Amino acid sequence: MEFKFLNGEIKYDGGQLHSHFAYEHGVKGNSIVSFIGPAEVKEHLVDCEDRLKNDFISSESMLHFIIEIFDVSLREMVVWQRLFITQIIDFLKSLTIPESYKLRRNGDDIFVDCKKLSVSITTSSPVSGLIHVGLNIKVGENCPVKAIGLEDLPDLGYDIKSFAIILMDRFTKEFRDIQNACYKVKGVQ
Repeated sequence: MEFKFLNGEIKYDGGQLHSHFAYEHGVKGNSIVSFIGPAEVKEHLVDCEDRLKNDFISSESMLHFIIEIFDVSLREMVVWQRLFITQIIDFLKSLTIPESYKLRRNGDDIFVDCKKLSVSITTSSPVSGLIHVGLNIKVGENCPVKAIGLEDLPDLGYDIKSFAIILMDRFTKEFRDIQNACYKVKGVQ
């Protein structure tokens, strides 16, 4: 697995959640890429529950991650998604975030108190599994739910790009370690 931070602002509308998005940006194979930009997802909404409720995703500024893994089931991708969300929470808790902020995971979402910090969805393409995770940086007025942004938390000690690179590096190392754990064992009968 490889990772890359994409410089320049990219507006996320859901259309970026497709196979080989990372390859279009120079990263071939299993990958995690991140970028910063606003989010406005209506037309490319993948979550059927949200679509049936006429919901949408909107954020003035987000840190986006797109993970692509080949030769996996949708169920396995949901597990990878939950692992990444848990890694984000663990990293945030290791920083200067006081316990009073009540950082927690509910399914594939991150909450601070009762405010949503993240959006996330997992889907599949004909060749790969895909995950999008968006962390609010700045929420803005058009957000459809009670939300909080990274800028509302105490100083993280990192700029957003460095924060993203650390998270991608941790996920990549965990992915490789899990792959190695699978390769080293002998089957039994």
